[in-house]
Amino acid sequence: MLEQKHVPAIEAPDKVKAGDWFDVTVKVGFMVEHPSTPGHWITGIKLLLNGMEAAETKFATGGLTSSSATFRIRLEKTSTVEAVEHCNLHGIWISDAVQVKVA
Repeated sequence: MLEQKHVPAIEAPDKVKAGDWFDVTVKVGFMVEHPSTPGHWITGIKLLLNGMEAAETKFATGGLTSSSATFRIRLEKTSTVEAVEHCNLHGIWISDAVQVKVA
């Protein structure tokens, strides 16, 4: 159950046009949304492109925000997208890699 609430899930298109902006949404918990309470929350989500940090969002406190983030990015070449999240109680969790093809 811990894994189901902590592994980030990535929503991104399979294919995009080079240079066009598109959204990548990261939701923490691939089967069950991670709770957000004053004592247990996601402190931040990082978006990695080809293994390099491209963007990050931080959540200052629990109970006020959802455990998800949408990043608006663009690519020039086919890339691997991953997400890393940090839970204040259970540490770091990494998503499966998703490939976004550039046409």
